[in-house]
Amino acid sequence: MCVIYYYQLGSDFWVGQMSFNILWEERGVVKHFSLQVTVEEVQVATLRVEASERFDSCRYVINDFSACTGISVNHDVVKEIAVVDGVAMRTNPYIRVAVVTTMPEIIEMAEAYANSPYHSYPTRIFSAVQEARLWAMAKDQS
Repeated sequence: MCVIYYYQLGSDFWVGQMSFNILWEERGVVKHFSLQVTVEEVQVATLRVEASERFDSCRYVINDFSACTGISVNHDVVKEIAVVDGVAMRTNPYIRVAVVTTMPEIIEMAEAYANSPYHSYPTRIFSAVQEARLWAMAKDQS
């Protein structure tokens, strides 16, 4: 599903079709990405989730890239996402972040995010949504 979305990033407005949808669940959120994705779209999806009033009670975020055909990565934007998540941790430090992909470019992006010193959300990469869900929804936070 493509979402038409207007979002202010800095002083510019993001206008156009987005290659993601956001599905809120009882204790978390799943962001489904499809087609050719840009890291800026990942950033917009992150900002939308963290701006929601539901974010405070969220316990997991599953980033599902299994329907992606490709991604354009900008490492500065990956760093910005990590910084924003570091600030969001002040509001909600209880989140686990799961990334679902088998694409090397997305794995590289997820590893850069996971190893960032700017946040400390537990983050893992999975090849299947079911595995990611089991880990993300686990009661113990190890």
